Amino acid sequence: KIKVARPRLLQQQRAKEAEARDSATFAEMLVEATEKTHEAEDMVDKTAITHELIEAAGEDMAEAGRAVEQTHELAAQAQLKIKEALAIIGRKMVSMKSFQSETVKE
Repeated sequence: KIKVARPRLLQQQRAKEAEARDSATFAEMLVEATEKTHEAEDMVDKTAITHELIEAAGEDMAEAGRAVEQTHELAAQAQLKIKEALAIIGRKMVSMKSFQSETVKE
């Protein structure tokens, strides 16, 4: 019985260790992906706010022109942040395939 129980116990111990290690790695990955996602959301919000400046400019074409330029610039920055967030999420998903713990993979 001991010969049968010992390998099972060792396997359970290895599984727990793998789960702890994979859980810690996943937590780190989640923080980075969440930060990038929030940065992208912030840039989209700034773009929307700047777009409202165009309408607020009314008849002042110079002010409207500046608001359009700012909107284009912020939209480009937002698009870049979104691409960065998607790239990080994609890399993290690939990294998760190397996890040994099925619990963490799910």
